[in-house]
Amino acid sequence: MEKKAVKLVKTESQPVRGLTIQVTPEIYDRLNKMSYDLKITKRALINTAIVKLLDVIEVVGVEL
Repeated sequence: MEKKAVKLVKTESQPVRGLTIQVTPEIYDRLNKMSYDLKITKRALINTAIVKLLDVIEVVGVEL
């Protein structure tokens, strides 16, 4: 199954560095639709989701 990757890089506003996420074509298409509907980039959408996830879980000893 072909996978498409969304590359994330660190920016001043989002504390995510050099993380590559591989997703199935179906998930990639859903990200495209969500980002279009919300009028933001896929990178911003995923960065926001990761930041929210890190807000609700305690990450110990995991290097991104």
